[in-house]
Amino acid sequence: MTDPDSHDPAALERLVDRALRSLPVRTAPPRLAARVSSELARRAALPWWRRSFSYWPAPVRGAFVAICGSLIALSLFSGARMIAAEQVAHAAQASVARLPWASPLSALWNALVDLGAALAGTVPSLWLDAGAALIGLAYAVLLAIVVAACRALQGQR
Repeated sequence: MTDPDSHDPAALERLVDRALRSLPVRTAPPRLAARVSSELARRAALPWWRRSFSYWPAPVRGAFVAICGSLIALSLFSGARMIAAEQVAHAAQASVARLPWASPLSALWNALVDLGAALAGTVPSLWLDAGAALIGLAYAVLLAIVVAACRALQGQR
């Protein structure tokens, strides 16, 4: 038998390996094994949309990413359009004259545009640019974290 006080890590590793392999295999208590098995069966029976993103079909994941990207672009471009609120409000008033049923919607839209223009006029453009860059950076960091977590979880399987 090897002396455990020796400085050879390989010998110590072999000694610990032999000692652990000589131990009897422990089984889980029956209630725990039944609960774990039933939970695994329940999770396996879940439809794809109730599972994590990595289990979704590739076309659905692609569509989801495309929709999220479109919403991000829409939010950025709609902010730019609200700055040019005068042109939008004028065009909306011209179209409402032809569609009388759209008058309440037009009034709501005009109120939102006026609010956006008032807010945009009070915030310096440098702050808006910095805020947009910060939001973009936050999305990039979040995406990097998700990718790293998915790779780490895939490595464990």
